[in-house]
Amino acid sequence: MIRKVSYALALALVPLLACQEQISSPAADGPDSDVALKKGGKPGGGRNEVLSFRLVSSGWLHTCAVTETDAAYCWGRNNWFQLGGGSKGAGARPYRNSPTPVAGGLSIVAVAAGGSHNCALTPAGEAYCWGANSAGELGDGTGATSSEPVAVAGGLTFGVLSHSCGLTLSGVPHCWGSNYTGQVGDGTQTDRFSPVPVAGGHVFTSIDAGTCAVRADGTAYCWGDNRNGQLGAPSPERSTVPLAVSGGLTFAQVSRGGDHACGVTTDGDAYCWGFNREGQLGTPTTELCGDPPNPQPCSRVPLKVTGGLKFASISVNGGSIGGHTCGVTVTGEVYCWGFNGFSQLGAATSETCVGHLDLDAPCSTVPIRVSTSQTFTSVSAGSFHTCGMGTDGILYCWGDNEFGQVGTRTSETCQWGINEERRCSTTPIRVAKQG
Repeated sequence: MIRKVSYALALALVPLLACQEQISSPAADGPDSDVALKKGGKPGGGRNEVLSFRLVSSGWLHTCAVTETDAAYCWGRNNWFQLGGGSKGAGARPYRNSPTPVAGGLSIVAVAAGGSHNCALTPAGEAYCWGANSAGELGDGTGATSSEPVAVAGGLTFGVLSHSCGLTLSGVPHCWGSNYTGQVGDGTQTDRFSPVPVAGGHVFTSIDAGTCAVRADGTAYCWGDNRNGQLGAPSPERSTVPLAVSGGLTFAQVSRGGDHACGVTTDGDAYCWGFNREGQLGTPTTELCGDPPNPQPCSRVPLKVTGGLKFASISVNGGSIGGHTCGVTVTGEVYCWGFNGFSQLGAATSETCVGHLDLDAPCSTVPIRVSTSQTFTSVSAGSFHTCGMGTDGILYCWGDNEFGQVGTRTSETCQWGINEERRCSTTPIRVAKQG
């Protein structure tokens, strides 16, 4: 199935936004991706290994997951070693089309995939990160990119981990890495190469993408960039310390992306706030954010998602181009909304939104069910793809697959502009190597 969209200029910006490096995409008849980046350690690596996953995290153009035996696997783009092994660069096959074991053989109980780095948690509460590190994303104090997991400095024991933040066993938040909009939350805009406490003395029960968290009383706090209202507060333009999300809602969970955020209340209602150019808030808005002459649709306060669905969890993509959101209902169905240029919503859409650079973009401004009768226990929205754990114990992905981030070879293509086609899957498909 070929989908034509006049959005080629926006697509050309993607390599620049994902770590400033342009690389060759894998050829359709490229090398067999079932060969592991590195062999040895706890995970397997052969062509015939059979995997059983229990959780997944979708990144910018890659995906990571953890097996039932506490082994971490990643697949997709590897231009900054974000797969946890191998070589980067266009001549070094910086991608994998199927799950590949992360080097080092660590036992991993949780993983959080970022733009070009990942962080993971061991059973003992130790944090490890790998991939790009120019702004301290790995938290090891060096600033050096690593193809293998390196221990986060400071000797902290975490109970919850995001990229690049964690909550200690007592719920105290610590963050590290890039801080140009105050996203570390320590009251400065100085990059941090090792963990520092988030300002304000808060104790949280959950944290997402390092910049939104929830207290035990259900109050949500966000910090960092607020130019598009993504902190859920009318002002200021950015905050280097946590700000309470407005509206007095009681949240069970919050998910934060590049330009918008969403949360599920204790009653199961979904609310979103921030940028809404591609319908990622799940409800129409009239408010505008940004400077003239090109302000964009947004909401600086939480708005209830259209449709009256009750959600168990929600996931927001981490990119600033092509925002989308997905959630799992209390009965296990996955609904998505927002940008749909690569079929990351998992269903066909007829709406068109005015997207990046004022180019038309396929979208849905209200939740639509992913095209499958399969039910899910969790969902994770990546930049242009989405993955979910099925109640049948199988991991499924859909959307953009140009760099193998769906986890298996696909024959479908999504076309942007006149000359460019990218591999994709328009509906959920099983990730390779599963039983």
